[in-house]
Amino acid sequence: MKTIFVLIFLASSAFGQESVKLEVHVKKGDKYTYVSTSSVSGKINGQVGEEKQELSLLQKSLLKVKDEVLEVTGREPAALERKILEGWREEKNPFAEEPVRTKMTLEGKSVTLKKKGEQTVVEGGDGAGGDELKKHRLQLPAFVKGLPKEAVAVGATWDTPERDMLDELSAEAQGVEWTAAKVKAKLSEVSGSNAAKIAIIVYDIEISGKMGESATMKGKAKATARLELATGRLLSIAVEGHVEISGDDANSGAKFTGSLEVKSEQTWTWE
Repeated sequence: MKTIFVLIFLASSAFGQESVKLEVHVKKGDKYTYVSTSSVSGKINGQVGEEKQELSLLQKSLLKVKDEVLEVTGREPAALERKILEGWREEKNPFAEEPVRTKMTLEGKSVTLKKKGEQTVVEGGDGAGGDELKKHRLQLPAFVKGLPKEAVAVGATWDTPERDMLDELSAEAQGVEWTAAKVKAKLSEVSGSNAAKIAIIVYDIEISGKMGESATMKGKAKATARLELATGRLLSIAVEGHVEISGDDANSGAKFTGSLEVKSEQTWTWE
């Protein structure tokens, strides 16, 4: 008898689960403040013969902008006006005592981003280097590409397209070529009620790549995205992960291993 009641309870619970449509909408005239932060910290252990050395690494960055969407193609903005409110990159040389912060060339300036094929043209971005211009791209984050086309219930899973994730990682990482990315997404929770419902999507990530000719990199991370269902507005994406590095230099005979902790967060505050 108890078994029958348990089966009835489980069936009614599954039947009562609400299905939701996961869509990201951007409209002409939308205005928002976007903030992106990232940090990489860890240690590299090197050895040449009997000599060993441990080096500490630290990198941080921040980008804060205010956007107004001028044109939209499909789900993605095709053109927008951007004011760079703040932007910097901070690095600590392994042999230095204090980190050095470099301000972005475009801080305090306004630029126009326009889509040209798969590329983004930054009008007004004169003077900025290629690595800085890569921060200004007209496309949705890879995490919200490949969302299910049909409505799904809490617990549903799907795969995020590998090519989109590799393109995004390559744009963010300097000196690293990511070659493989496996990303499994899951609708973990739907919180709030009525017009304030928010979908919580959790991602399990496995990545691998190389740095230079001799170093290999493998990592795992977990990400969480928050999406407002009524408006289709992306609210935040937070990532925490761990990367292992190993390699050797054929010329010097040096061998090295390392461990890095990676964190990043993106937020959208809509007007």
